[in-house]
Amino acid sequence: MTQYTIILVIGILIISIGYHFYKKSLMNKLMMQLMELIMVDKEGFATLLDSPKVKALFAPYNREYMRLNMMIAYSMDKEIRKQVDLIVKMPITTQQKLAVYQVAFQYYVSSYNEKEA
Repeated sequence: MTQYTIILVIGILIISIGYHFYKKSLMNKLMMQLMELIMVDKEGFATLLDSPKVKALFAPYNREYMRLNMMIAYSMDKEIRKQVDLIVKMPITTQQKLAVYQVAFQYYVSSYNEKEA
């Protein structure tokens, strides 16, 4: 009986380690696809960002932060303000809020929009 328990524990350990590496590999692959699409295909980027795979692997904050960066890359002024408001209302850490504010501030300063900055 103890042999089966040991085998079961080792099997579960191997499966969980394998799953971890598979998940990390899939996340890296999706991140590379997103990075390739962000400057080339805005709609393709948004579609991939809203796909079930990305939703399952990336936290909501990370997805919305990537969406914010895409909006900044395309200078989507009205949408940027809405996206910042959306992200800040999410349950996130103070560090994450500061990162969002910093990115938005840098965008508005670089676009000479003193009112928004």
